[in-house]
Amino acid sequence: MASFENSQSWLPKRQRADSGDGAQSLQYDDYTVGWISALPLEMTAAQAMLDHAHEPLRQHPQDSNCYEFGSINGHNVVIACLPKAQYGNNNAAIVANNMNRTFPHLQHRLLVGIAGGAPGAVDVRLGDVVVSTDAIQYDLGKALPNNHFQRIAKAISPPQALLTVVSKLEASHIGGQNRMLEILVESVARLPHYSHPMVEDRLFHHECPHTSSSSDCDGCDISQLIVRTVRQHTQPVIHYGRVASGNQVIKDALTREKLSKEITNICFEMEAAGVMDNFPCLVIRGICDYSDSHKNKGWQEYAALVASAYAKELLMSMPPTLMQSWKRVRIQQPKDSEPFNTEADECLQEMFVTDSSLDRESILDAKGDICEGTCEWILTTDKFQRWDQNPPHLLWISAPPGMGKTFMSIYLSKHLEAISKKGSGVATIFFFCDNKDESRNTAVGILRGLMYQLISHQPSLINTIIPQWKQQKQRLFQETSFVSLWKLFEDIIAKSEYKTIYCVIDALDECEAKSLSLLLRKLERLSQGRLDSSPKLRLICLSKRYPENIPEALLLFTKMKLDTMVARKEDIDQFISFKVQGLAQKKGLSSEMWSSLKDTFQRKSEGTFLWASLEMLPGGLEAVYDRILQNIDFEKRGTVRSILYWILVAMSPLTISQLCEAVDIGPRGFLTRENVCMELVKSCGHLLQIRNKRRRSYKKQTVTFLHQSAKDYLMESNYMLDLQISRFALSQLHEHATIGLIRYLERISGHPGIESKTLDDVAKDFPMAIYAVERWHHHFKTLEDIAQVMQQGAGFFKGDSKARQVWQHLQDFHDDYENPSPMPLLHLSAYLSLGRLTEWCLRNEGELDLDAEWGFSKRTALAIACEEQEEQIITLLLDAGADAIAVRRGNTNALQVALSCCERHILHILARSESCRRFLLGQASKGDPSLIKAAACNEHACRFLIEDLGWDLNWQNGRLGQLALSTALKRCRISIVGCLVKEWNVPIEDHSDKLKEMCSFGAVEDEFEKCLRFLVHHCFLNVNATDKEGHNALCALLTGLVHAVT
Repeated sequence: MASFENSQSWLPKRQRADSGDGAQSLQYDDYTVGWISALPLEMTAAQAMLDHAHEPLRQHPQDSNCYEFGSINGHNVVIACLPKAQYGNNNAAIVANNMNRTFPHLQHRLLVGIAGGAPGAVDVRLGDVVVSTDAIQYDLGKALPNNHFQRIAKAISPPQALLTVVSKLEASHIGGQNRMLEILVESVARLPHYSHPMVEDRLFHHECPHTSSSSDCDGCDISQLIVRTVRQHTQPVIHYGRVASGNQVIKDALTREKLSKEITNICFEMEAAGVMDNFPCLVIRGICDYSDSHKNKGWQEYAALVASAYAKELLMSMPPTLMQSWKRVRIQQPKDSEPFNTEADECLQEMFVTDSSLDRESILDAKGDICEGTCEWILTTDKFQRWDQNPPHLLWISAPPGMGKTFMSIYLSKHLEAISKKGSGVATIFFFCDNKDESRNTAVGILRGLMYQLISHQPSLINTIIPQWKQQKQRLFQETSFVSLWKLFEDIIAKSEYKTIYCVIDALDECEAKSLSLLLRKLERLSQGRLDSSPKLRLICLSKRYPENIPEALLLFTKMKLDTMVARKEDIDQFISFKVQGLAQKKGLSSEMWSSLKDTFQRKSEGTFLWASLEMLPGGLEAVYDRILQNIDFEKRGTVRSILYWILVAMSPLTISQLCEAVDIGPRGFLTRENVCMELVKSCGHLLQIRNKRRRSYKKQTVTFLHQSAKDYLMESNYMLDLQISRFALSQLHEHATIGLIRYLERISGHPGIESKTLDDVAKDFPMAIYAVERWHHHFKTLEDIAQVMQQGAGFFKGDSKARQVWQHLQDFHDDYENPSPMPLLHLSAYLSLGRLTEWCLRNEGELDLDAEWGFSKRTALAIACEEQEEQIITLLLDAGADAIAVRRGNTNALQVALSCCERHILHILARSESCRRFLLGQASKGDPSLIKAAACNEHACRFLIEDLGWDLNWQNGRLGQLALSTALKRCRISIVGCLVKEWNVPIEDHSDKLKEMCSFGAVEDEFEKCLRFLVHHCFLNVNATDKEGHNALCALLTGLVHAVT
């Protein structure tokens, strides 16, 4: 049976590019060596080491890294580089996490590149190589009085397997066997500009600063040069010892001397501390400077090359890893099996909603790292241990705003991840809800995020999703499919290979209200032990204690209230000490000032992590936010108010560039408009935050509220920046946003050649384009009264609207809706679920052809409404006279669409139409095959036709029942097969033919085995019975499998 067992389904089949390794297909799990470079020049040196280059693999949809692939001495090596101009431990951690997730069978990990030397006890020189025996983060610790610093980081050693090879290689070098020089010669032949720079290696006394205005040291005091023993060769010397890692470049010899004496390191770099915990690796560094002000870049290329050459020699000293324990047997499949991989790939890409690991890093970027020693106390509490050890394994952690729930979520997710990595049979998944991001504030979004993570851990679980995906495609991941997705979520948990699945969901209260209710109902059932997934799942939910349906639904969960825990107060004090310590170091504050500052914040923190300014801090968050607004310059208030309005109603976070366009911010003097916007955002203090600060592009940096309490404050405050209203009229803000976005679309529609451009291309010139295209109708949907929008956006809603035609082109409809002409307004209202627009069309559009067809599939507006399951719009159209059975040029009417996908109550709404009801009852006597085939994939429709309308499955000696059964078997719909056979007594006639039906369509389906078991065990299907051709069930099964695989 073709399956995704132990494979990554987004992977395409391809041949190795190197002829030396044969023509066997490579996949992500074939790569056993991970190699990370920080700089492009380091990656160039790494690529030069490859014996053979491999063709690139298809990009993992949850991985932002770019890779180079190849082999060294039979080891399949994958190389990644940090993003341009994004250095340091945090960025390295993101790259390492992505690589770990995408390449599950990495056995050896290397961090290779350049570093600044720390000459002293070890005579390290430019062009030498440092190989780590351990690495330590030198800038992690506590600031103590009198400017003392207590370092709390611990040194982490590379994996023992790699250190063993290092010892073996060192012994070879001592014995005179050194292949590194040969590697360098070969590499320099390919990269001449990476050769030895042949310039003097000069080390100045640590008290002699660089004084020259140029990068060279010709103007520096040469009497301060340190005299060292002259080496008789230019060969790199290998040193073994400690590597110091931090988030800043060391360019001061006095700092270098102080640190190296304290931690006895040989060099300084910026990535190791960020990766060692989750990416245990050997650090290999070429020395390019002496970590002082005399830095220059003349040695960088050569230093990168010698480090890479050592890494290659290391791999040449190691035999390739045996992989039989996990490699599956591969059968070369011809090209026509490719669509199966492609289908799974498409399913995964559509399922993907957010990268929770990156969300976690973004939160830490915005809020700051978790302080060492905080949050750990929760692990020793009785309630936490009881939750972990005893069913039902459901824990609810709650607290008011600002009490540290998100910090606790991050700590728990990381702690449980570490447990997962240590032992087999354990997985950890997590999700951070965010009401500022539409993709992260719905129940469906949560399920998609959790399912994607679990499938990333065990790719074969995609088999459970594919049957539903084939039937519903993109609709499977829409908000209307929560029930289907929850069932699939239960199924993949039950079918996973893991005995324990830890799951952390942060900020449940930030979910949209309707979504939250759906999710809470399921969680309530989970706590009552009524769901299949409960034995494996160990769930932690964190939220405020409102809205009130949260505590009601989570009544049976084990409960912890953070605000009542004594240890949490200690966390706040430690957090404040940590933050004040950083401020004291930056400002050079005295110990007395440091102590006063800390005491003030601890006294006025109000028991929260949200504190603003020294001596001016009032009690409570509302007063804090009042003071922030009062301090904004009067002339800036109008623009700031517009910024806050947009952020308040935005359906997804807006970038700096998008805010400039939304608020119409222009340049000022020498400042660009983006600079002006940044200054305005910063004037809002702790109300707003800029995410992704490390990214240089304003098109990547987004602006959101710093905390949910800031949004709550703006929603509930009596005034804001001179706007005297009792509460925000959110509907007016959404109306303003809708009109603004429609006018924006009208403006860009006049851009030359826009009809031939993609949305991404248009967004380069018009940053707000993506938001306008994707979100205008979401704002429209919130409106109770659309009169102003229809009046001010009249041009957009005309039948021949150029702007709407451009929107349609940029929207990237799926094939059913491709058409060069603008979609009729009535069809548009159904497609976008805009009930108010439907009402407006019916009231204002004069003589409407309610049964007009549009699009590639020739659908009526009613058919589209049925496809979207929009009950309100279906009712409106039927009441206006739309015909559910009308079909002109198309092949499918609205009734057939409804039977294939709608729930029972919607089918009853259709049946209230007299013409539709007569048609249904009339077709019952004829046994209309098109209707029964459409309904046979939808249990709601089957029950509607058979139980509610009384369709006779015994019509024409059971022909109707057999047609329904054949259709359900072809598509492996076990629930419908069960109903037909057990409830409605449809007989199983030709056993072998029924198997053939299943095998020809369902041998690769997850439900196939269930159907087969049902037929054999419940229907007593005789697997030895033969058909007219003499074939029994096994023959039919094998025939189906061959067709499925080939």
